[in-house]
Amino acid sequence: MIRKLRISNFKSLRQQTELDLRPLTVIAGANSSGKSTALQPLLLLAQTFANRVGSDPIILNGPLLQLGTLSDIRSFGSEMSPITMGVDLKPPHLERQLQFMLTHDYRRVDNDFQQLKVDFAFDKNDSSIPPDSEGLHPILSSCNVIASYDEGTTEVEVVRGPQEPNVKEGALLWATSHVTRDTALDARRYRVTLDHASAESIADDLPAYEITGCLLRHGLPDQLIVSYNRREKIARGVAMALTRTNIIERGRFLRPSARWREYSSFILPPKVSEYLQEALRDKLPALTLPLSGEAPEKKAYSVSDWWAALGALPGREAVSLRTELAAMSTSVYEMLSAELPLIREEEATDLPRSTATAIATPYSWF
Repeated sequence: MIRKLRISNFKSLRQQTELDLRPLTVIAGANSSGKSTALQPLLLLAQTFANRVGSDPIILNGPLLQLGTLSDIRSFGSEMSPITMGVDLKPPHLERQLQFMLTHDYRRVDNDFQQLKVDFAFDKNDSSIPPDSEGLHPILSSCNVIASYDEGTTEVEVVRGPQEPNVKEGALLWATSHVTRDTALDARRYRVTLDHASAESIADDLPAYEITGCLLRHGLPDQLIVSYNRREKIARGVAMALTRTNIIERGRFLRPSARWREYSSFILPPKVSEYLQEALRDKLPALTLPLSGEAPEKKAYSVSDWWAALGALPGREAVSLRTELAAMSTSVYEMLSAELPLIREEEATDLPRSTATAIATPYSWF
């Protein structure tokens, strides 16, 4: 349910105006005092979230409202200020007990969700990609989302930068057929700030990452554009896949990746294979892997080769060897980091689960 509505610089409501809403809310006043104006932001948000095209952060002209251009709805005398709208959403008690609806992108809604606070700021499109001289397609100046859960809060803030980014050649290789180059370039203008827990969850998957932009859907952050150390990601993933355990970095455990099998075909560098075979020499006679140097030609072993060899061992021996491999996970990770070439890549990645759950809420409630 919508509990609060915040508006500023919208028609006659130039100053920040906050309305408390209840299941039954009566708005009374003289003619032209702003009663309809106070309710129009709700209809604007509703027709925006219901629109099939998510590229526009706000739909000024739709089935519920026809408001013209941005200049038509901006308060008189405040041409330099953005229009702001915000809502507080809070599920009724019974609805929280029955929450298992699916969102637009099939993420499940958490049943410990308490409250969502969303604030938008819209302004005239200052971008050349594409131009908007008539003001029919405002841009998002900023968006702030704060979600409260039983065990804490999650927050994401998106702010548009003042200048179009200078993009290096090859920096937009992550863009797919669903993301045009213009959309990708415009996404690079947004700067994103996350709460500490959300930032750490991204660091678990994308080492030494930097958020370089944000893809939007109906004015809400949908995916983050992240530049990261691909060498560290591969080293971490291969070490976890090889030893089937987590590793410690900077004094804390990194959670194991659910995508171990994506590294199954990775060919281990010779030094790593030699290190593993030497360290496990006493167990190797039972394996099909020849010792380095004993074969006429060195074989290149993949992660799946090791899995197959372990799977061929008797149960107790396999458990014992896996235990030894687990103890070596950090060493394998560090060795892989030293052996692989340094590569920084950029990709579009999903928001952390708790943040994505919160952002999906307006699609169900409007």
